[in-house]
Amino acid sequence: MREVITVIGVDPGAKETGIVTRRGDELLARAVIARQAGEFTAYLADVLEAVRVQFASHLGSAGRLAVEDKLAPNPHLGMTNPGPVIQAAKVHGAVLGRFDFLHPEVVRPGKHGSGPLAAYPPALRPTRGSGRGYDVLRHCRSAWDIAAAAQAAIRMRERAR
Repeated sequence: MREVITVIGVDPGAKETGIVTRRGDELLARAVIARQAGEFTAYLADVLEAVRVQFASHLGSAGRLAVEDKLAPNPHLGMTNPGPVIQAAKVHGAVLGRFDFLHPEVVRPGKHGSGPLAAYPPALRPTRGSGRGYDVLRHCRSAWDIAAAAQAAIRMRERAR
């Protein structure tokens, strides 16, 4: 019987960060931290506190952390303003640094959160009229997929041992 892995997934962003705690296919907690205009330091502190709360409530010493990696801006893909990427990378680095004792998995970006909405727990689906996939919970759906990718990577490493 395979062990159920509990993972806090984090989708770090410059303006919003999604955080979920996932045990197998069960959603234990979710949060979206939104940045107030110009308040990056407070935003970063709110993100770290939200991860800490989910850790204290659901992980104990048995869980893991997964954070989506950040890629450099690429002008060939139309991404020429490095500001948001730099700020998202600051969130990424702060979460990894603060919770390094959880041996975090760094998950490569890859359209996380863009699966069929029915594949996500009901609490992560958009509310009626919010538009398909463009609601604030898209960051939590991304964090959900990031946690799943980490679960798969952890299992593969354990099998290889």
